[in-house]
Amino acid sequence: MRGFLVGIAGSMLVTAALTAPGSAGEVFEVDLIPCGAPGTTTECGNATPANHPLRRGQVTVKRDGDVRVELKGAQPFTTYKMFEGTFRSVIIDGHFESRFPVLGDPVAIGTVTTNGRGNYKGPVITATAERFAFPVGTTITQPCFAFNPGPEFNTTAYMCGFEIKSHTHDDDD
Repeated sequence: MRGFLVGIAGSMLVTAALTAPGSAGEVFEVDLIPCGAPGTTTECGNATPANHPLRRGQVTVKRDGDVRVELKGAQPFTTYKMFEGTFRSVIIDGHFESRFPVLGDPVAIGTVTTNGRGNYKGPVITATAERFAFPVGTTITQPCFAFNPGPEFNTTAYMCGFEIKSHTHDDDD
C-alpha cells in the first residue's frame, strides 16, 4: 500500500509541476527549484546538491522545439550543463525525495552560462555552438530538466518542480 501511495504522490508532483503554456507559441513551460537549499527537503536524486542560489527559474519549449531558459539570481559566471529526463519524486520519512532516472539516463542537451548577476535568458547552446531544439515529431510525456554546474558537472543545482513556501488562503472556497 505504501508503494502505491508513493507512486500516486510522485505522479501528482510531476503533474502539478507542469504549468499551462503562457502563449500560443509555447507547448511546455516548467518552473525550476534549487536542489539542497538550506532548510528544505529538496533533493536531486543520486546527484549531490550543488546548493546554488536561485531566485527564479523557468524552462519553456516552443512549438518549433526551441528550448528557452530563464535564470534569475543563480550563481554568477557559471556554466550549467542542462539535462532532459523523466524524473519522479517519492515520499520518504514524510518528505519528497527525487529519484531518477525513471526511463533511461538523462540526456545532456547543451549549456547555459549566467552573467555577473547570476542571470540568463536565452536558448540552450549545444556543443557545436548551435541552439538546441527538439526535432519535429518529438513526444515526451513527463519532461523534466536538471542543471549541473561546471566545471565537473557532477552535482545538480536546479531541476523542475515547485515549492510551497507558506500556507495562505487566496480565496474563501
